[in-house]
Amino acid sequence: MQDCRKQNRYQPFLSLAALLSVLLLSFSTLAREKFNLSVKDIVKQPADNRLNYFFTLHYTWQKEKSDLKRIDSLMRITEELNDPQLREYAHVVKYAFDLFLTPSQTQKDAIFKAAEEYTSQSENKELTPFFYYTVGIYAFYMGDLKKGLPLVYEAKQLLETLRYESFRHASFYYLGFFHLYYTFQDYPKAAQYCELALQNKHDFMFFPADYYNNAGLCYFNFKAYEKAEIYFRKAIEDAKKRKEKTIEGIAIGNLGQTYWLKGQYQKALIYLYQGLKTNEKNIQNIPLNVANTRMYIAHCLLSLDSLEKAKQFLHPYSSQDPFWSLSYNRMRLTTLSLYYDKTKNYALASAYKDSLMILKDSIKVRTDSNKIKVFESQLEAEKFLNEKRDLEAKAQNEKQKRNLIIAGLILFFGTGLVWLNERRKQTEKLGNQKRQQAEDKLAQANGQLEQYIANIKDKNALIEKISFQLQVANRANSLSAEEADKYIKNLQQSVILTEENWLEFKGLFEKVFPNFFSDLGQYYDDLNPAEVRLLALQRLELPTKDMANMLGISTDSIKKARYRLRKKYPDLLES
Repeated sequence: MQDCRKQNRYQPFLSLAALLSVLLLSFSTLAREKFNLSVKDIVKQPADNRLNYFFTLHYTWQKEKSDLKRIDSLMRITEELNDPQLREYAHVVKYAFDLFLTPSQTQKDAIFKAAEEYTSQSENKELTPFFYYTVGIYAFYMGDLKKGLPLVYEAKQLLETLRYESFRHASFYYLGFFHLYYTFQDYPKAAQYCELALQNKHDFMFFPADYYNNAGLCYFNFKAYEKAEIYFRKAIEDAKKRKEKTIEGIAIGNLGQTYWLKGQYQKALIYLYQGLKTNEKNIQNIPLNVANTRMYIAHCLLSLDSLEKAKQFLHPYSSQDPFWSLSYNRMRLTTLSLYYDKTKNYALASAYKDSLMILKDSIKVRTDSNKIKVFESQLEAEKFLNEKRDLEAKAQNEKQKRNLIIAGLILFFGTGLVWLNERRKQTEKLGNQKRQQAEDKLAQANGQLEQYIANIKDKNALIEKISFQLQVANRANSLSAEEADKYIKNLQQSVILTEENWLEFKGLFEKVFPNFFSDLGQYYDDLNPAEVRLLALQRLELPTKDMANMLGISTDSIKKARYRLRKKYPDLLES
């Protein structure tokens, strides 16, 4: 529990210290050359691996004047090999190195423009992004972000359209993209490029231990500690197998720092001591890494209250490199502030903490991730423009296809015109037939309606006759009052139209006057069913008596209903 409390107390300082220290280890690992390559040995390579060998050569060159001689030698070799593709890459590198080594900005601009013209004329679409990447990543390494990042991102965009992951030399780009995203603390993307490099069986630049170690650093930084441990152990295993003591020492130290950050100081010391021992044997290669490891050991010992033992590892180290010294100084200030806290010299502890905060702020400015986000936005805009160009090209292709189709139609216009004319005649004939059929159906419907009305009239006449006879019989006292009422009621029920009769009538009516009911509903939406039926019978110009009999009501009711309807809608009924 004591260790945990101490860890939580200093966690802000420890995390910040770890950030730049692992960055130091990553770049010191990648900065060393693994191969002693020579331009003349490119002739020994199989034809399909020449480019891969060339990219590895290019990576190891230091951008010095002596490299121009190597490039000239390479161009002569490409002539002897009759390899025009390799010759184009050599030309691009010549442009890039001339650009690096020319002091005049005017000359730089002229060289850059000439290189762009050269690459744009080639059928090899990789030449342009290769040139942008070479110039941009060098500017990035030199600290010129304003110039370097736009070129790197433009190169990245163009390479992705070419599916550069399939190139044998893809790791040439993976390394630069790893550095870029790692520097700006986008560790998931940085890890992605390490994983891609590990999958590239043609990688010719570094051993797997390098990539395992750097992937471990990425997972370390976004707190996937278990995964980081796995990759550090893989790095140690591969480095031991290849007898790569430098990377072995670095990976061991990183594994120790992982346990240190988790507050497991006893376990961390095992690997930190082992890493220090390995690194001290190669101290000429990485002296700052040795000094940094000493500070981690001192911090672990202080956290375990071994003050006297910790003092042995507190010797300062001075570096002339302003970038690499940042991480060491951060760890040194963190450790010294803890030391003076432990020895109760609170004034010195406070002073070191103040210095640490100042250093932290200066580092934050240098590694502000917002810079990369701005350029990613520019990349998105450029991507949009490229997609727009693609769409315009597709539209142009479609236009050409359309013109060809039009030309074909004109060619066969005569035959098509005859066919269309014949088709028109057939259509007209078919239309006349359909029209005649419609007129026949309408006439048939009119006939049916007239027949229906005639039947109703006959029925009404019969009803009147029967009613008259009943009245005469009633006056002659041949029937009782109760029997007369019974016959009248039965008669009234027989003359009232049922809903079924109404629907049958309405169906025949609509065939003759198809829009009658819909127009009523549209313009007079508050008419009740009785008024609608009255208007339909009025449209047939039936006598009032017939209408009354058909509806099963008296003539007075018909008159009253007509009066109310005329008052309500004067224009519906004639005066």
